[in-house]
Amino acid sequence: MKIVMTSRRFFSYQCNQLSTVLMRIMAGVGVLFVPLQAEELVYPDDVFRPYYFVDVTKAPYSIDNTGKEDVTAKLKAAMVDLWHGGFPALRQKTLYFPNGTYRISDTLDTVGMDKAGKMVSIHRLMWIGQSRDKTIIKLDDNLTAFQDPTKWKPMIKTESIGVHGNDAYQNSIVNMTLDVGAGNPGASGIDYLASNNGEIHDVTIRAAEGSGYAGLIMPRAWPGPAFVKNLEVDGFQFGVFLTHMEYSLTFEHLILKNQREAGFENMDNGAFIRDLESTNTVPAIVNKTAGGLVVAVDSKFLGGDAKTPAVQNSGGLFLRNIEVQGYSNAVANTVKDGSPDAPGGNITEYTSHPVITNKGFPSSQKTSLGLEIRETPLFEDNDFSHWYSVGNKTKPDSGPADQADAIQAAIDEAATEGKTTFYFIPGQYMVGHTLNFHGSIRRVLGLGTVLRPMAGGAFDTPASEMPPPPPPKPTTPPPAPAPTVASTDAAAAGGPVAPVTPLPPQPPPPSPSSIKSDYGPPIFKVSDIVGDDIEFSCILTQPVAGAAGKITCFGFQQDTKKTLVLRDISSDICYHSTEGAGDLYVETGVGNGWFFDHPGQKIWARQLDPEGNASPKVLNVGSKLWILGFKTERPGIQIESDKGAETEVLGAILYPVRPPNDDPAFKVDNSRFSASYITIDNTMTPDFPRQLLEIRGTDEQVIHPEDTYARPCFGGARAALVPLIVAAPADSGTAPAK
Repeated sequence: MKIVMTSRRFFSYQCNQLSTVLMRIMAGVGVLFVPLQAEELVYPDDVFRPYYFVDVTKAPYSIDNTGKEDVTAKLKAAMVDLWHGGFPALRQKTLYFPNGTYRISDTLDTVGMDKAGKMVSIHRLMWIGQSRDKTIIKLDDNLTAFQDPTKWKPMIKTESIGVHGNDAYQNSIVNMTLDVGAGNPGASGIDYLASNNGEIHDVTIRAAEGSGYAGLIMPRAWPGPAFVKNLEVDGFQFGVFLTHMEYSLTFEHLILKNQREAGFENMDNGAFIRDLESTNTVPAIVNKTAGGLVVAVDSKFLGGDAKTPAVQNSGGLFLRNIEVQGYSNAVANTVKDGSPDAPGGNITEYTSHPVITNKGFPSSQKTSLGLEIRETPLFEDNDFSHWYSVGNKTKPDSGPADQADAIQAAIDEAATEGKTTFYFIPGQYMVGHTLNFHGSIRRVLGLGTVLRPMAGGAFDTPASEMPPPPPPKPTTPPPAPAPTVASTDAAAAGGPVAPVTPLPPQPPPPSPSSIKSDYGPPIFKVSDIVGDDIEFSCILTQPVAGAAGKITCFGFQQDTKKTLVLRDISSDICYHSTEGAGDLYVETGVGNGWFFDHPGQKIWARQLDPEGNASPKVLNVGSKLWILGFKTERPGIQIESDKGAETEVLGAILYPVRPPNDDPAFKVDNSRFSASYITIDNTMTPDFPRQLLEIRGTDEQVIHPEDTYARPCFGGARAALVPLIVAAPADSGTAPAK
């Protein structure tokens, strides 16, 4: 049975209500709810392999998880050993923490000395706990080094391979509790640096009363883009502290409580939030500087002080559907010539600046589209008898031979046997043709796997020259459904902190039609599946060295009416579908092109990061596309909405990287569109000369940078600050298709 929930933090209540597992015990004075516990993150033995995916409590590390021993030195040594000189390229490294308490007395800063005596920054590092409540990393109380809040120290500090910190790929922390202890006012939980596909989810960070500076702090160049989901911060001076001009953080299901100065403070960056529940007397949000943009929707700001505003704003701000209790004002807005303060009480929709619409179309909608929002499905089944390992047919890191046939044989056998979970042993696999997932498979666990499409085979052939694919092999019906629960490297160019060397002239980006014809078969194809949906997670596709520029393939093709879920996915040209494709959910999708070109599809994307020369980077033809957190690099059309499409972007940051061409950042052709966004501008990479091209019928109108609000950027440059822009007719009806 599939159970739909609004947030994993409401897991017990929602599951009990919907699955009738709820037990009510009437005692005359109330009702007792007996909660249903979430499944733990556990893995079969063959997942664990040296230097890739290691259990820290097992040999050779044998780290204590009883709380009796200080394990700081051993954990640092394990991370350096895991790095092991940094080979092979693109290797994801995972530390797995079984339930228990891990006592530390100093920062676990993922920098160390390798075996050759060279300092290394250990990036592409994932920390996974067995369970959120029972896997605890605990800082000792009253430590001398953690006393000064002006010189705060974190428990965990993630790193980048680059000097400026924009190569911090895949740094992730999952499913655990961090406790900074008592008497440590200068302690922070996580000093987070991640790039493109980093994630924090299902994490609690807590501090004793009076202890702790910030639960989650991001003060270095350049944090993000990254995705934070199901994070709870209890205590601290600040719950979340974010700064810098780029590259933005996306949050969903964030609980902040008992902070001493602010729940969430942002300086200059972009913070894009859905479902923030702040229970504080201090402000829930402080957007402190003119260059910052905060977007918050579907949130609650509770417990406020009658002398304090819920939100203090000095930059760009967009709020929608906010419950406000106890505060003097919902918003205190200090922006010059901005919108008036919002009085106390709930907010339907609020912008710090007047809404931007195209003056050439005076009859325009003045509010966001407000598209339907759905939670991302999550499939869980920890019965290993329902799992199937690719290791039954092939092994990772097996050399240059094509492994696609062996992997497909494993997929076919798993589907025939009615398996629900197909998993890769972490490592790299060479593939020369499409892998077709079908039948009973509901979940594909990459666990940091890298798929390397090879030149010289099917991926060299344009789609127009490909023969029709064979039908999938027939599968037998699966056994009775297993228990399920539904809940909810692309390189960054870096910030212009130093003189930028001009790039040589670049060819114009290809058009959507040429992209479609030039790219051949997908690496992953989803066809006829038995269940309601199928999920892929933690997979990177990267052409074999020397094959870049020769490979012509998509990452994923959705050739099914069923739902597809993509989590922590990186590819080149990422996605396309066939006629009648089902719903699509994306959480942390990194890559060049996303093509939703079959009308009627519904897409929900969290932290979408298309980078590259494709134009458009995202194409929406007649579908409904909702995005929470959007970051792009390079010129070209960032999103094109065509033929009655509806597109809503709740928070974006656009970075041209090189001087842009005349393409508009957003093109809206007889469709409906709304967005909140900021851009990056400096002397070498100026802003998009056309921010938005809107077409109604055959009439075209353009919004230029000077039609937006000024965002102070690098070297005094004027970037764009857009709390809300809308391109839609005033009647709010879907524009007629051409």
